Amino acid sequence: MVRAAAKNFKSVLVVVDPNDYGKIVETLKKKSASEDLRQALAAKAFNHLSFYDAQIAKYLGHEQFPQELALREEN
Repeated sequence: MVRAAAKNFKSVLVVVDPNDYGKIVETLKKKSASEDLRQALAAKAFNHLSFYDAQIAKYLGHEQFPQELALREEN
């Protein structure tokens, strides 16, 4: 659901970080969300999904030295 929402960021707000709740509440009160905000939230969602997918691959792969390694960027 998160990936689908992020792909449709021009029509929806996707929120994966509780730290964004306040910003989202204020945006909803104004009844207007900028495209920049929507795109930033989508980028955050894809970053979240990327890390999640990498963790699953690591768990299932059991490789000590995998060919690819996904690193999470801390904000």
